[in-house]
Amino acid sequence: MKLHKYSISKLFACLLMISSACKQETIEGGKATGNEPYKVYFLNGENKGIINGIQETKLVIDAAAKTANFPVPIFRGGQAGSEPFTVDVAVDNTTIAGLVQSGDLPANTVVLDAGSYTLSEKDTLSVEHDMMKGNALLKIKIESLGQYAGRNVAIGLKITGTTRYTINENMNKVVLYFNVNEIAGLIHFPAAGSNDGKINVLSSGYTVNHTANTVELPVPVEREGFANLGAFTVDVITDNSTIAGLIQSGKLPSNTITLSADDYTLDPKVTLSKAGDAITGNALAKIKISSLNQYSGKKAVFGLKLANPSQFAVDATKDKAVVYFDVDSLLDEVVPPSNLVVSSAWVPFRIASNTNVTFTVNADGSILAAGGNGGHAGVYQPVQVKANRNYKIDMTVAGSGAADTWFEVYVGTAAPVQGVDYSDGGIRLGINTWTGCGKTPFNGLLSAVKCTGSGSVVKFTTAGTVYLLIKCGGTNLGTDGIRMSNIDFRRTD
Repeated sequence: MKLHKYSISKLFACLLMISSACKQETIEGGKATGNEPYKVYFLNGENKGIINGIQETKLVIDAAAKTANFPVPIFRGGQAGSEPFTVDVAVDNTTIAGLVQSGDLPANTVVLDAGSYTLSEKDTLSVEHDMMKGNALLKIKIESLGQYAGRNVAIGLKITGTTRYTINENMNKVVLYFNVNEIAGLIHFPAAGSNDGKINVLSSGYTVNHTANTVELPVPVEREGFANLGAFTVDVITDNSTIAGLIQSGKLPSNTITLSADDYTLDPKVTLSKAGDAITGNALAKIKISSLNQYSGKKAVFGLKLANPSQFAVDATKDKAVVYFDVDSLLDEVVPPSNLVVSSAWVPFRIASNTNVTFTVNADGSILAAGGNGGHAGVYQPVQVKANRNYKIDMTVAGSGAADTWFEVYVGTAAPVQGVDYSDGGIRLGINTWTGCGKTPFNGLLSAVKCTGSGSVVKFTTAGTVYLLIKCGGTNLGTDGIRMSNIDFRRTD
């Protein structure tokens, strides 16, 4: 058959028109190919239509409305026609159970209840960057998510109608899901997730308030998820319910005691707010240093619990924490070794039946031993010591020279008894004219002047009360007697 030039040109023009009329648009995104022209579809509608709402949508947190807003893209294929039109979208959860059963959705996925969201049922598609598109806007009420903490939630959407064009029935459904904890999970103590919820004060960044004489421990509190709706509060209360079990199981030592309510205070509310990438705050426990000496040699503990949040919910599996510490170790760190001698605490100690030797406690804290003639007397006071710590006793002594005299310092655990000589623990520091010191004038530290005794450093294997006792007796304590000043007894380690 012979073709004329005119016929060939006409045929070529017709083919060009057909090709142009059938050309589809190029849609952005990895799932946006192969759509029939002029049909409406979900951009994510193929491959079972599953959308990870956090990773695959342009999620926006509306702090004022307290919603997480998920825009779900809707497109219309083809290039022809640019007039806006609307699309009807409805909830359709019919495929969710099957997707969970098949493993396409996580096993802990549940359907979001109707009271937890709103959906824009009509969405307008219009031309944007040469494409006809719009979004179905799903708004999740963040405050309703507490009931789903630790799980994934899902909601199915379906395109049900349009004011123009037809629906691509192969891409008209999607299922949006997300992990609730990633948006707004539960309030909890991070420490509750490990080590049986125990928090060791000594390794947890405490500070010392020297004005209030307290050890202040911030205990972190967090809420999972990145949604920031502004500051909110949660109460912190005392809860010692887990302590007995921890002791019984050996997770706390057997010598652990629970602090009384008078030994510490708690700030009753924690304010949580956005800090970096976390929603966090601190419960503040204030331990009274003055209350701790009575527990020397023991471990101390008290429990905390979160309750009554102003927003969100508390994780019932991580709502408790236990604060514990070694009492002596904490006191060693927060209380600098100081002189344990109290000038006003000296108790007169009578040994001999006479009063030929006297001890006078002066207003400046010094003590004067005077007399002789077979007298024997002293003074003592109780002091509290810790177990297995070194303590040192020393003082300045001055005298004009004595004859047939002994002067002795003791630190013992036995309580002195009036009228009975004292020797518990042995002589620590002493002057003895028969041994070779104290006969001539002296003035200096007793540790340097002494010529008898086991030494100035003493240690006890158990904590508790010991007695610092100074006694003196003899024929003649010297014209000026023996004067003691700067009497010092303190821990050295």
